[in-house]
Amino acid sequence: MDSTPEVITYNKSVVITTVNYPLYYPSDFECTWYFTAKDDGSFVIHFTAFDTQRGSAILGMGDIFTIGTGAMVNYGSSLHSFSSTLPSNVVVVIGAGEMWLHFVSDVGMTRSGFQLLIERIPFEGI
Repeated sequence: MDSTPEVITYNKSVVITTVNYPLYYPSDFECTWYFTAKDDGSFVIHFTAFDTQRGSAILGMGDIFTIGTGAMVNYGSSLHSFSSTLPSNVVVVIGAGEMWLHFVSDVGMTRSGFQLLIERIPFEGI
């Protein structure tokens, strides 16, 4: 499941979650979210909850959440990958005009997933 690109401007925030959150997301599922901005600034991703099956992007096993830049997952740069659990105060700053978030779960067990708050701030606000 892919989203249409969402334009994020200053003073606007977006909350995204895995399917069924806070209940378990489905196994063998893939979802991509795209974000674009028309200003000079950074995307700020606040991880308010994150609980996925432990995985390995190298081995292609488990459930993997990846953050990258560019217009498309296959044509952009992968910057960060996360799996398992994270504390609720993790913040990631992406200084780009286009960003994508990609989540894939394998056919194994699932968990409650994640909830993220995404906002756009000026470079000088970092």
